[in-house]
Amino acid sequence: MMYDPRLLWLIQKNHDDRRAVLEIQDILDDLDVRWMEFDIDFKSRSLPIPDGIRAEDIIICHGPSFIPRVDHSDPFWAVGCVFDPTSFRWSQFQVHWTDLMLSTDGAVATTQQLRTCLPTKPVFVRPDSDSKQFDGAVRSPHELAELLALLPDDIDVVSALPVEIEAEYRVFIIGSEIVAASQYRKNGSAAFDGFIPNQVIDLAIEADTRWRPKEAYVLDIAKSGSHYGIIEANCITAARYYNGNPRAIVTGLSRLYGSKC
Repeated sequence: MMYDPRLLWLIQKNHDDRRAVLEIQDILDDLDVRWMEFDIDFKSRSLPIPDGIRAEDIIICHGPSFIPRVDHSDPFWAVGCVFDPTSFRWSQFQVHWTDLMLSTDGAVATTQQLRTCLPTKPVFVRPDSDSKQFDGAVRSPHELAELLALLPDDIDVVSALPVEIEAEYRVFIIGSEIVAASQYRKNGSAAFDGFIPNQVIDLAIEADTRWRPKEAYVLDIAKSGSHYGIIEANCITAARYYNGNPRAIVTGLSRLYGSKC
């Protein structure tokens, strides 16, 4: 297949998974798709346009450190990280995938609101936005109070009753097509070679039929007892592939954004 010569993968060079980066570069070479490595300055919250990029290039940014630095409203980054900060939020997942979510009792409140009405039992908490303001985890009331004291008043926080999770799966969806899937955790430990149940694929298809946060994304799904539910959606160019087929993912993204008419 011929790809648009304007298509350019901008790859985070200082990525902590160097092996995955090299594999992606080999796949792009096989596809005859351009790529460029870029060292991201972790001390800066901005992203200068790297030398050698042309105004007409169609850029796919691969690497998690692009997300907080790219101006997602700038037309230059129209493809960019394949990310939208307004749709990659747990509250949006809940609105559109209500009964498909793992935590159907989840609620969103500001840190200030939670401080005035602390739960009396341990709860799972995470940021509503796709951010690293704090790690999602089950916290006791005391631990939650300590966390909230460190956060600004207006941070939106998701809280839900803890759910016992047996296995977790990642599904890669590009243009409403499931191109790859992988198990990544079992009984709390990393596990990449597990079987992908039909219920996982069926749930991903149902979710994408209802709504999608972006035309390409990753869906994390968990099994709890006999129930399968959505944990969250993630940016496909920032998410780890685990045991998902990297060629299928890279080819799918290159086809979606760089098909030559």
